Amino acid sequence: MSDNRSLVPLLTNSPRLQIEEVPIAQLKRKTLNPRRHPEKQIIMLSRSIDHFGFLIPCLVDEENHLLSGEARVEAAARLGMPKIPVIRVQHLSDAEKRAYIIADNKLAELGSWDSDRRPGIAARTSDRERR
Repeated sequence: MSDNRSLVPLLTNSPRLQIEEVPIAQLKRKTLNPRRHPEKQIIMLSRSIDHFGFLIPCLVDEENHLLSGEARVEAAARLGMPKIPVIRVQHLSDAEKRAYIIADNKLAELGSWDSDRRPGIAARTSDRERR
């Protein structure tokens, strides 16, 4: 007998998400996010967006305060993009928004790289070993 229960209930606190486009000029930036992004990161993000497109929508609240994606917005602005894709988050209190911003930034810092899984790393390592 298989157990099909999930450890976390599905969709209990996740509203239906829709992507919309919002003019960059209408976004309220740098008002809530404590993280700062070095120039090198913005340049690299600009190149990535220019090459691959703007693939990860930013998060905004009902008043267009940016909750996630400050660096992507800056990169897009430098590329001259008038609008960016966003997901509007309307179900969080102000305290939950602040907590989410901190969690979103801090949780990313906890990850590490697995060099065997990064594309091209294993191949470059093998090439060096043959020399």
